[in-house]
Amino acid sequence: MNKNLTFGQKMATGYALTVAFAIVISVVAVFALRAVVTAKDRVIAVNAQILIDAERLDSDAERRAASVRGYLLTREEKFAEQLRGARNDFAAALSRLKLSVETDEGRRRLDTLERASTEYRQAADETIVLARSQAKQEAILQYFDQKLVPARDRFEEQIRAFIALQERLLAETKQSATDTANAAIAWLTLLALGAVLFAAVAAIALARALGRQIGTAVGHVQSSSSELQAAATQQASGAKQQANAMNEISTTISELVATSRQIAESAQHVARIAEQT
Repeated sequence: MNKNLTFGQKMATGYALTVAFAIVISVVAVFALRAVVTAKDRVIAVNAQILIDAERLDSDAERRAASVRGYLLTREEKFAEQLRGARNDFAAALSRLKLSVETDEGRRRLDTLERASTEYRQAADETIVLARSQAKQEAILQYFDQKLVPARDRFEEQIRAFIALQERLLAETKQSATDTANAAIAWLTLLALGAVLFAAVAAIALARALGRQIGTAVGHVQSSSSELQAAATQQASGAKQQANAMNEISTTISELVATSRQIAESAQHVARIAEQT
Protein backbone atom coordinates (compact mmCIF):
# COMPACT_ATOMS: atom_id res chain seq x y z
CA MET A 1 0.00 0.00 0.00
CA ASN A 2 1.06 3.58 -0.66
CA LYS A 3 3.15 4.95 2.18
CA ASN A 4 1.55 8.37 1.71
CA LEU A 5 -1.85 7.04 2.80
CA THR A 6 -2.96 7.37 6.38
CA PHE A 7 -3.74 4.29 8.40
CA GLY A 8 -7.48 5.00 8.12
CA GLN A 9 -7.22 5.28 4.35
CA LYS A 10 -5.32 2.01 4.20
CA MET A 11 -8.01 0.34 6.30
CA ALA A 12 -10.72 1.72 4.02
CA THR A 13 -8.86 0.50 0.92
CA GLY A 14 -8.47 -2.97 2.39
CA TYR A 15 -12.16 -3.20 3.29
CA ALA A 16 -13.17 -1.91 -0.16
CA LEU A 17 -11.09 -4.55 -1.93
CA THR A 18 -12.48 -7.26 0.34
CA VAL A 19 -16.02 -6.16 -0.48
CA ALA A 20 -15.08 -6.16 -4.19
CA PHE A 21 -13.89 -9.77 -3.87
CA ALA A 22 -17.16 -10.70 -2.17
CA ILE A 23 -19.17 -9.07 -4.99
CA VAL A 24 -17.15 -10.89 -7.65
CA ILE A 25 -17.66 -14.21 -5.85
CA SER A 26 -21.40 -13.55 -5.61
CA VAL A 27 -21.68 -12.67 -9.32
CA VAL A 28 -19.70 -15.75 -10.36
CA ALA A 29 -21.82 -17.91 -8.06
CA VAL A 30 -25.06 -16.58 -9.61
CA PHE A 31 -23.87 -17.17 -13.19
CA ALA A 32 -22.47 -20.58 -12.30
CA LEU A 33 -25.72 -21.59 -10.65
CA ARG A 34 -27.68 -20.47 -13.70
CA ALA A 35 -25.39 -22.42 -16.01
CA VAL A 36 -25.71 -25.56 -13.89
CA VAL A 37 -29.49 -25.23 -13.64
CA THR A 38 -29.77 -24.67 -17.40
CA ALA A 39 -27.64 -27.72 -18.12
CA LYS A 40 -29.60 -29.90 -15.70
CA ASP A 41 -32.92 -28.59 -17.02
CA ARG A 42 -31.83 -29.52 -20.53
CA VAL A 43 -31.03 -33.04 -19.39
CA ILE A 44 -34.47 -33.39 -17.82
CA ALA A 45 -36.60 -31.47 -20.31
CA VAL A 46 -34.93 -32.48 -23.58
CA ASN A 47 -32.63 -35.49 -23.48
CA ALA A 48 -34.54 -37.49 -20.89
CA GLN A 49 -37.86 -36.76 -22.63
CA ILE A 50 -36.42 -37.89 -25.98
CA LEU A 51 -35.29 -41.15 -24.39
CA ILE A 52 -38.75 -41.63 -22.85
CA ASP A 53 -40.41 -41.14 -26.25
CA ALA A 54 -37.89 -43.56 -27.79
CA GLU A 55 -38.85 -46.17 -25.20
CA ARG A 56 -42.50 -45.52 -26.08
CA LEU A 57 -41.66 -46.22 -29.71
CA ASP A 58 -40.23 -49.55 -28.64
CA SER A 59 -43.31 -50.30 -26.55
CA ASP A 60 -45.67 -49.33 -29.38
CA ALA A 61 -43.66 -51.48 -31.79
CA GLU A 62 -44.05 -54.45 -29.44
CA ARG A 63 -47.79 -53.81 -29.28
CA ARG A 64 -47.94 -53.69 -33.07
CA ALA A 65 -46.09 -57.02 -33.37
CA ALA A 66 -48.26 -58.64 -30.69
CA SER A 67 -51.46 -57.39 -32.36
CA VAL A 68 -50.36 -58.79 -35.74
CA ARG A 69 -49.52 -62.18 -34.22
CA GLY A 70 -52.80 -62.20 -32.29
CA TYR A 71 -54.83 -61.50 -35.41
CA LEU A 72 -53.00 -64.11 -37.48
CA LEU A 73 -53.63 -66.73 -34.79
CA THR A 74 -57.28 -65.92 -33.94
CA ARG A 75 -58.64 -63.77 -36.82
CA GLU A 76 -60.38 -61.62 -34.18
CA GLU A 77 -61.03 -57.98 -35.07
CA LYS A 78 -60.09 -56.77 -31.61
CA PHE A 79 -56.45 -57.39 -32.51
CA ALA A 80 -56.92 -55.30 -35.65
CA GLU A 81 -58.28 -52.50 -33.48
CA GLN A 82 -55.32 -52.85 -31.10
CA LEU A 83 -52.99 -52.72 -34.10
CA ARG A 84 -54.53 -49.45 -35.29
CA GLY A 85 -54.26 -47.97 -31.79
CA ALA A 86 -50.61 -49.02 -31.48
CA ARG A 87 -49.86 -47.53 -34.90
CA ASN A 88 -51.51 -44.21 -33.92
CA ASP A 89 -49.54 -44.08 -30.68
CA PHE A 90 -46.35 -44.87 -32.57
CA ALA A 91 -47.02 -42.11 -35.10
CA ALA A 92 -47.68 -39.60 -32.30
CA ALA A 93 -44.45 -40.51 -30.51
CA LEU A 94 -42.54 -40.34 -33.81
CA SER A 95 -43.94 -36.86 -34.50
CA ARG A 96 -42.85 -35.64 -31.06
CA LEU A 97 -39.38 -37.01 -31.62
CA LYS A 98 -39.08 -35.25 -34.99
CA LEU A 99 -39.75 -31.97 -33.20
CA SER A 100 -37.46 -32.56 -30.23
CA VAL A 101 -34.44 -34.32 -31.76
CA GLU A 102 -31.73 -31.74 -32.47
CA THR A 103 -28.66 -33.67 -33.66
CA ASP A 104 -28.11 -34.58 -37.31
CA GLU A 105 -27.33 -38.15 -36.38
CA GLY A 106 -30.58 -38.37 -34.42
CA ARG A 107 -32.59 -37.09 -37.40
CA ARG A 108 -30.94 -39.59 -39.74
CA ARG A 109 -31.72 -42.39 -37.30
CA LEU A 110 -35.34 -41.27 -37.14
CA ASP A 111 -35.63 -41.20 -40.92
CA THR A 112 -34.18 -44.70 -41.16
CA LEU A 113 -36.48 -45.88 -38.38
CA GLU A 114 -39.53 -44.38 -40.10
CA ARG A 115 -38.68 -46.16 -43.36
CA ALA A 116 -38.25 -49.44 -41.48
CA SER A 117 -41.60 -48.84 -39.76
CA THR A 118 -43.29 -48.25 -43.12
CA GLU A 119 -41.79 -51.46 -44.55
CA TYR A 120 -42.91 -53.43 -41.52
CA ARG A 121 -46.39 -51.93 -41.76
CA GLN A 122 -46.67 -52.90 -45.42
CA ALA A 123 -45.51 -56.44 -44.70
CA ALA A 124 -47.95 -56.73 -41.78
CA ASP A 125 -50.86 -55.40 -43.87
CA GLU A 126 -50.06 -57.82 -46.70
CA THR A 127 -49.91 -60.71 -44.23
CA ILE A 128 -53.26 -59.69 -42.73
CA VAL A 129 -54.78 -59.43 -46.23
CA LEU A 130 -53.60 -62.99 -46.95
CA ALA A 131 -55.20 -64.17 -43.71
CA ARG A 132 -58.50 -62.42 -44.52
CA SER A 133 -58.52 -63.86 -48.05
CA GLN A 134 -58.64 -67.35 -46.56
CA ALA A 135 -55.28 -68.22 -48.09
CA LYS A 136 -53.68 -71.48 -47.19
CA GLN A 137 -51.88 -71.63 -43.87
CA GLU A 138 -48.67 -72.65 -45.60
CA ALA A 139 -48.76 -69.53 -47.80
CA ILE A 140 -49.40 -67.31 -44.80
CA LEU A 141 -46.55 -68.89 -42.82
CA GLN A 142 -44.22 -68.61 -45.81
CA TYR A 143 -44.99 -64.91 -46.24
CA PHE A 144 -44.72 -64.42 -42.47
CA ASP A 145 -41.23 -65.97 -42.38
CA GLN A 146 -39.91 -64.46 -45.60
CA LYS A 147 -41.37 -60.94 -45.46
CA LEU A 148 -42.86 -60.03 -42.07
CA VAL A 149 -40.18 -61.41 -39.73
CA PRO A 150 -37.21 -59.80 -41.57
CA ALA A 151 -39.11 -56.49 -41.78
CA ARG A 152 -39.89 -56.66 -38.07
CA ASP A 153 -36.25 -57.48 -37.24
CA ARG A 154 -35.01 -54.49 -39.25
CA PHE A 155 -37.62 -52.31 -37.59
CA GLU A 156 -36.64 -53.41 -34.07
CA GLU A 157 -32.95 -53.03 -34.92
CA GLN A 158 -33.50 -49.39 -35.91
CA ILE A 159 -35.44 -48.74 -32.71
CA ARG A 160 -32.66 -50.23 -30.60
CA ALA A 161 -30.06 -48.19 -32.48
CA PHE A 162 -32.05 -45.00 -31.92
CA ILE A 163 -32.48 -45.77 -28.21
CA ALA A 164 -28.76 -46.51 -27.87
CA LEU A 165 -27.96 -43.17 -29.53
CA GLN A 166 -30.25 -41.28 -27.17
CA GLU A 167 -28.83 -43.06 -24.14
CA ARG A 168 -25.34 -42.05 -25.24
CA LEU A 169 -26.42 -38.44 -25.83
CA LEU A 170 -28.14 -38.37 -22.44
CA ALA A 171 -24.98 -39.64 -20.74
CA GLU A 172 -22.87 -37.04 -22.57
CA THR A 173 -25.26 -34.23 -21.65
CA LYS A 174 -25.29 -35.35 -18.02
CA GLN A 175 -21.50 -35.43 -18.02
CA SER A 176 -21.41 -31.95 -19.57
CA ALA A 177 -23.73 -30.65 -16.85
CA THR A 178 -21.54 -32.30 -14.22
CA ASP A 179 -18.43 -30.72 -15.78
CA THR A 180 -20.15 -27.32 -15.70
CA ALA A 181 -20.97 -27.77 -12.02
CA ASN A 182 -17.40 -28.89 -11.24
CA ALA A 183 -15.97 -25.92 -13.13
CA ALA A 184 -18.24 -23.56 -11.20
CA ILE A 185 -17.15 -25.13 -7.92
CA ALA A 186 -13.50 -24.81 -8.94
CA TRP A 187 -13.90 -21.13 -9.86
CA LEU A 188 -15.71 -20.35 -6.63
CA THR A 189 -13.08 -22.21 -4.64
CA LEU A 190 -10.27 -20.28 -6.34
CA LEU A 191 -12.02 -16.97 -5.78
CA ALA A 192 -12.70 -17.82 -2.14
CA LEU A 193 -9.06 -18.80 -1.62
CA GLY A 194 -8.01 -15.59 -3.36
CA ALA A 195 -10.24 -13.56 -1.07
CA VAL A 196 -8.88 -15.32 2.02
CA LEU A 197 -5.30 -14.85 0.81
CA PHE A 198 -5.91 -11.19 0.09
CA ALA A 199 -7.51 -10.68 3.49
CA ALA A 200 -4.51 -12.33 5.16
CA VAL A 201 -2.01 -10.25 3.17
CA ALA A 202 -4.00 -7.07 3.82
CA ALA A 203 -4.15 -7.85 7.55
CA ILE A 204 -0.38 -8.43 7.68
CA ALA A 205 0.30 -5.28 5.66
CA LEU A 206 -2.00 -3.19 7.84
CA ALA A 207 -0.46 -4.62 11.00
CA ARG A 208 3.02 -3.79 9.74
CA ALA A 209 1.92 -0.32 8.65
CA LEU A 210 0.33 0.28 12.04
CA GLY A 211 3.48 -0.97 13.75
CA ARG A 212 5.65 1.35 11.67
CA GLN A 213 3.38 4.31 12.34
CA ILE A 214 3.25 3.56 16.06
CA GLY A 215 7.04 3.15 16.12
CA THR A 216 7.46 6.45 14.30
CA ALA A 217 5.06 8.16 16.70
CA VAL A 218 6.86 6.65 19.69
CA GLY A 219 10.19 7.81 18.24
CA HIS A 220 8.78 11.32 17.80
CA VAL A 221 7.50 11.26 21.38
CA GLN A 222 10.83 10.00 22.69
CA SER A 223 12.70 12.64 20.69
CA SER A 224 10.38 15.36 21.96
CA SER A 225 10.78 14.05 25.50
CA SER A 226 14.54 14.12 25.19
CA GLU A 227 14.42 17.65 23.85
CA LEU A 228 12.12 18.70 26.69
CA GLN A 229 14.39 17.00 29.20
CA ALA A 230 17.44 18.76 27.76
CA ALA A 231 15.63 22.10 27.87
CA ALA A 232 14.57 21.47 31.44
CA THR A 233 18.15 20.56 32.33
CA GLN A 234 19.39 23.70 30.67
CA GLN A 235 16.81 25.78 32.53
CA ALA A 236 17.74 24.11 35.83
CA SER A 237 21.43 24.77 35.13
CA GLY A 238 20.69 28.42 34.29
CA ALA A 239 18.65 28.80 37.44
CA LYS A 240 21.50 27.32 39.45
CA GLN A 241 23.95 29.67 37.82
CA GLN A 242 21.61 32.57 38.51
CA ALA A 243 21.37 31.48 42.16
CA ASN A 244 25.17 31.30 42.41
CA ALA A 245 25.44 34.75 40.86
CA MET A 246 22.88 36.08 43.32
CA ASN A 247 24.88 34.53 46.18
CA GLU A 248 28.03 36.11 44.89
CA ILE A 249 26.29 39.50 44.56
CA SER A 250 24.92 39.11 48.08
CA THR A 251 28.38 38.31 49.37
CA THR A 252 29.88 41.27 47.56
CA ILE A 253 27.20 43.56 48.93
CA SER A 254 27.87 42.24 52.43
CA GLU A 255 31.56 42.89 51.97
CA LEU A 256 30.82 46.38 50.68
CA VAL A 257 28.63 47.06 53.69
CA ALA A 258 31.37 45.83 56.02
CA THR A 259 33.93 47.96 54.20
CA SER A 260 31.60 50.99 54.40
CA ARG A 261 31.24 50.45 58.10
CA GLN A 262 34.95 50.21 58.53
CA ILE A 263 35.44 53.40 56.50
CA ALA A 264 32.78 55.13 58.59
CA GLU A 265 34.40 53.99 61.81
CA SER A 266 37.80 55.13 60.55
CA ALA A 267 36.34 58.50 59.58
CA GLN A 268 34.81 58.92 63.05
CA HIS A 269 38.10 57.97 64.65
CA VAL A 270 39.94 60.48 62.52
CA ALA A 271 37.41 63.12 63.42
CA ARG A 272 37.82 62.52 67.14
CA ILE A 273 41.60 62.72 66.81
CA ALA A 274 41.24 65.99 64.96
CA GLU A 275 39.05 67.38 67.67
CA GLN A 276 41.54 66.43 70.38
CA THR A 277 44.37 68.11 68.63
